[in-house]
Amino acid sequence: MIALSGVFWSLLDLTSMKLGFREFAEFGERAAALPGAEHYLLVDREMRDSYAPVLRFYDPKAILSTIEDMRADPDGRLRLQEKNQYFVKFVPAQAQPPPIGWLFSRARYGLTLFGWTIAEAHPNPHFFREGAYFAQKTGRLFDFGRGELRVYPALALLPVPPDLALYRTRGGIEARAIE
Repeated sequence: MIALSGVFWSLLDLTSMKLGFREFAEFGERAAALPGAEHYLLVDREMRDSYAPVLRFYDPKAILSTIEDMRADPDGRLRLQEKNQYFVKFVPAQAQPPPIGWLFSRARYGLTLFGWTIAEAHPNPHFFREGAYFAQKTGRLFDFGRGELRVYPALALLPVPPDLALYRTRGGIEARAIE
């Protein structure tokens, strides 16, 4: 019974918290098709501290610039050094496709037993902290395995057009037309 319990909880954690994080692989496919010998990726400090090795793995041409560390004019305009700049950021699950750029998806899975998919709703998908468990009817009585619950946007790659300037503001980064 102890072994069965251990297998159940391990499979539940594996499906709920370890699978479906495909947004960086999708990012890498898109980055491989971008023009230029190098890609200048603008990221915030949290993204750099947690995901810089992942970004460089999926885009070997990436040169990262941390927005908080970039030099800015007195009005907050960031001093972008290069063309081929792209802004990389996590987006909320309800994000809509941007007018220019790309959204990359993440899938949520759970453990399906007897037609019910059981999953853990961890509070922050970037950390493996346990959350509330829930069950959802997803199939027939004899359905078992990994069940996909939903697919949603997780990461955005946004080109910085040459006619836009980026400004550091209290509310975050703001894009404005160059006058």
